[in-house]
Amino acid sequence: LTLSYDLRRTGNVRINASYTLQFADGTGSAPEQATNIIQAGIDNLRTPIPLDFDARHRLVGTLDFRFGEGKDYNGPRIGGFGLLEGIGFNLVANAISGTAFSRQTIPTPDGAVVGGLQGRTTLKGGINGSRLPWQFRMNLRVDKDINFKMGSDRNDKPREATVNVFLQVLNLFNNMNVINVYQFTGDPLDDGYLTSDLGRQQAQGVLNQQAFLDLYRASMDSPGNFSIPRRTRLGVRFNF
Repeated sequence: LTLSYDLRRTGNVRINASYTLQFADGTGSAPEQATNIIQAGIDNLRTPIPLDFDARHRLVGTLDFRFGEGKDYNGPRIGGFGLLEGIGFNLVANAISGTAFSRQTIPTPDGAVVGGLQGRTTLKGGINGSRLPWQFRMNLRVDKDINFKMGSDRNDKPREATVNVFLQVLNLFNNMNVINVYQFTGDPLDDGYLTSDLGRQQAQGVLNQQAFLDLYRASMDSPGNFSIPRRTRLGVRFNF
């Protein structure tokens, strides 16, 4: 279900806004999920559950502010020269509710065998019964069109071409959006293993306890748990 608002260009401004409510439920988020369940000797799932990519709420807003050219220009001038003639500013804001993930009951490092327990353990709650935090991102684009003549066609009519120079800033506010968490704690920075009984027991059995703790904490600091930081692009497009 999507509700949208569209303000067509009025003067220098155009606005678009929308809200989407959606439900992505099923019996498996990937083709191999049912195979893994059957190989584990568990009955096939028949009850729909939230899928891994289920994001219930999405808000999108676009603000485009653009100055015209020639007689349509209404911006500041210096000595009759339009400072911002043909320049546009575009802001796009996205807010998305967190996707689903499954909590676990025992803090074990993923893929490691510790105390006879391997990988993910017993679920806490249902499959995909927990949610990641909301994500927010805003992108900015500033561009200017430069029009000029480029030769003539067969009828001796001048051909027009346009060069668009733009500056684009993705993730303008450099938000650290959480896209993955450790399943025991629901935290992107700490899996809870070092403070658990199993973690303390393993730390006491190593040769250099401080080195083990430092390296383990460094391994938990995964950049893949967060979205990409701010990026800036400067580019030119040629249209003819």
